[in-house]
Amino acid sequence: MSRNERVSLLGRTRSISGNINTADLPSSSSNTGPSTLRRTSTMASTSDMMQNSPTSPSAPSSPSPSSSSSPSTLSSSSSSSSLPVSSPRGGGMGPSGAGGGPKVEVFEWGNGFKVLERPRLLRGKNVKSVRCGGKHVAAIVEQNELWIWGEGKGGQLGLGQDRTQVEFPMAHERFVGTEVLDVWCGPAQTAVMAKGNKVWMWGSLASRTVWDPELAPDLSRCIVKAIVFGPSSLVALIAARGEEGQGQWKRVGVGSEVVVKGESSRGLLGLGPRCLSSPEISSLPDLKDKFVVDLAASESHVVAVTKTGQVYTWGSVEGSGSGTGIEGTVWTPTRVKGLESFHIVQVQAGLNSYLALSEEGPV
Repeated sequence: MSRNERVSLLGRTRSISGNINTADLPSSSSNTGPSTLRRTSTMASTSDMMQNSPTSPSAPSSPSPSSSSSPSTLSSSSSSSSLPVSSPRGGGMGPSGAGGGPKVEVFEWGNGFKVLERPRLLRGKNVKSVRCGGKHVAAIVEQNELWIWGEGKGGQLGLGQDRTQVEFPMAHERFVGTEVLDVWCGPAQTAVMAKGNKVWMWGSLASRTVWDPELAPDLSRCIVKAIVFGPSSLVALIAARGEEGQGQWKRVGVGSEVVVKGESSRGLLGLGPRCLSSPEISSLPDLKDKFVVDLAASESHVVAVTKTGQVYTWGSVEGSGSGTGIEGTVWTPTRVKGLESFHIVQVQAGLNSYLALSEEGPV
């Protein structure tokens, strides 16, 4: 890496999931309970999709982080061997590492659609981005096609009520010929943003199951930067709004806006203890004057980081693991304590834990 970075771990780690390249981080040996398909890379360039490979990449040593109610620090090497990762908007590498970088391959393992005790290499397409849900995976491949696989008993595959299991990656039939710009997965939900900033969703949405992709009109007039899901709720980060057909976009607020929708008795909406349901998209007032740049969520809590490097969280975490000093449910976005000396640039959420990546500033 060209800059020194620091990873802060808050609470108890159950699993690491998200856009951070986990090859660069010490892995935790405390992953217990039902596991999911893990994301180990966000881009690949390979051939012949899904030929099973027993390849087992060497793993780093696995120190077990101690439980703590305030952030502890894990140092990562500045001479990291991590491979380049591209954004789905950035156009990814071509086959055989075209674009100046080496090949980056995608592996999967764990108790997802089926138990895989050893990493299996997913071969075939030039994968630009990959996301993991509870038991399903979605990927954007070359020419911005959407591929999907896994288990979809909650509708998260979007292939209809009669097709709830897909063992091998396949092109999503609804989006064949459609340029998909981004994809997000929740425990039992999937959302994509297609060309023209059209947002489609399916899976367990609020109190209903959506088996086929459904247009989300309240987000389709926005430039969406991120969507995270709870069991029956969503939180979205938008950068601009526009009127359909006008082709003009107006930046929101200070540069971003956090909106919520759905229902939650565990504080995932962030609207306070008296507002457990929001059937329509609602702006989160406590973050109105904050320039939020990243979101992450688990099934019980949400975490956000601002442009100035501040971290806010809301929802339910066991004990005082939220880092806010509040026991139990945190009903509205509350700043995490103990990170004031760091400029946080990215966050991730585990079942009862948080992971924050900081850019080391001057001493």
